[in-house]
Amino acid sequence: MSRQTIRAVSLLMKGVLLFALMAPGAFSETTTFRAQRGIIEKIWTFLKKPISTVTYTLGNGATNESGQVVLDLSISTDRMPPAGLQWELNYDPVAITQLTVAAGPVAIEAEKDVQCNAIGPGTLRCILVGMNPNVIPDGVAAQITITIQTQEGPTPETTTVSLANLVTSTKWGTALTSVISPGGGVIDVTQVLADLSCPQTDIEPNEQVACVASLNRPALFDTSVTVTYDDAALTGPASVTVPSGQDSVTVIVVGH
Repeated sequence: MSRQTIRAVSLLMKGVLLFALMAPGAFSETTTFRAQRGIIEKIWTFLKKPISTVTYTLGNGATNESGQVVLDLSISTDRMPPAGLQWELNYDPVAITQLTVAAGPVAIEAEKDVQCNAIGPGTLRCILVGMNPNVIPDGVAAQITITIQTQEGPTPETTTVSLANLVTSTKWGTALTSVISPGGGVIDVTQVLADLSCPQTDIEPNEQVACVASLNRPALFDTSVTVTYDDAALTGPASVTVPSGQDSVTVIVVGH
């Protein structure tokens, strides 16, 4: 082998060795850079998001025999819990004769109280705060008791209470993003037990009979209704739940 050939082979081996020594470092540097870029992108995405988004959800319900119903106002938070809430309730003042608001379980837990004032016909503004920096966890923040007009004039089958003008704050007084969950605040007004019929009139003591409790129309929601028994010789559940969309349910009656 000539001297020139040996030199060429030597240079080639040095090049291969240099590449082998540099390659791990280059690969490590590239991996580190990509990891750092990924962390920066995550931080930037985090910073671009709102501090927190608080979702308000107003429940649905059916009135009882006294024309009353209680709707739950719940909150849920994706990041930072709030320390203060404000909202407005809009309703039909002809259909609804009274509307009162009380602090819910999570508000009581956070030592918050609620105060409401009518700011116009059919509009009630409420604020839920406390003299403390406690945050309000997810759950029922307020409970709204509604009384429907049942004495004079025609009673609607349904009426609605809606949320508006939300204000949500942190314990430092900064604003949080507030959103309303759709579909809440619907009240089924005239849902009452119309009839309780049994397949037989004579029921022996301790005999169980499947009777049918019927409503005046199909239930909009899973609805609990009170059952009364005209015959003192019969006993059964004090209330039954009629599933949504149905107008009757089976009731087991016992003779005695």
